[in-house]
Amino acid sequence: MSVADHGGECINTQELYKLLQNTQNPTCYDGFEPSGRMHIAQDLMKLNIVNKLTIAGFTYIFWIAD
Repeated sequence: MSVADHGGECINTQELYKLLQNTQNPTCYDGFEPSGRMHIAQDLMKLNIVNKLTIAGFTYIFWIAD
């Protein structure tokens, strides 16, 4: 089995449209490795993105390498 058998990633708009047409419960993920405290602007941007995607029906996975 390969990663392609279980998912993939969207790099451009056309790939996203194709994914949304063919996937009933899409999942997205985001992650980062903090080097110190998070800036408030980073927090607000992440919150905005997570809210928009979850409202659109995505399952959102957030990874933090600590």
